Amino acid sequence: MKSLSTKTAVIVSGFIVVLLGIGLYVLHTKGIIHIFESSPSAQSTISANIEPAKKSYITTEPTADPVYNKLTDSLYNFTLEYPSEWTVTDSTRVPIEPKEWTHALDFGPMGNYGISQQLVELYIWDNHENLSLSDWINQFNEMITGENRYTPKTPNAIVAGEESYFYIIPAVQSDAQIYTIFKHEDNIIEFRYSAINNGQNYETFTKILKTLEFGMENTEDYIPTINPDDLMFKN
Repeated sequence: MKSLSTKTAVIVSGFIVVLLGIGLYVLHTKGIIHIFESSPSAQSTISANIEPAKKSYITTEPTADPVYNKLTDSLYNFTLEYPSEWTVTDSTRVPIEPKEWTHALDFGPMGNYGISQQLVELYIWDNHENLSLSDWINQFNEMITGENRYTPKTPNAIVAGEESYFYIIPAVQSDAQIYTIFKHEDNIIEFRYSAINNGQNYETFTKILKTLEFGMENTEDYIPTINPDDLMFKN
């Protein structure tokens, strides 16, 4: 009798497990619950935090002036010149928020221990919301740079033929920073210059800005005159 009861209990338990399995499957297929799946937002967060496989979109070649190389970026179709003794790296990612850049380049001389100093940085955002340059700056610039009080009220420079905002965050207990922001087609482009060693590479930075061209265009540029004292490190 005891053996029969045991067998009955096993059969009933198995039947209950089968019913639970069927019930879970039905709820899952109807979208009421999700089994071992990340939500779309979680999947987006994961994909944004994992860098995609490294793929470079830049090529370099010598120019007639041996001091400079010409860089071509095939992803955003632009060229510029930078010092041939500097290193340059590029990165791409898929952003999940408008404030996150999609493409970045770092320029700088090789420092100690084989580590490159990042003196000039270039960032590109896809302007999917089609904001005007001023609206984009008002909405995102302070969030990205942590500072907006030095940004001009209106464009004050021209880079690659585009009206640009050019401004300095003075050196106060840190190196001065120069920002140049403009819009080209559906993208927002920003250059950053770290005035290490009291801005001794400032002319190189302006050279990079003035040689930037999109496609085969030959455009004029205007870079405001700055006060060299603004680049001097102050304790």
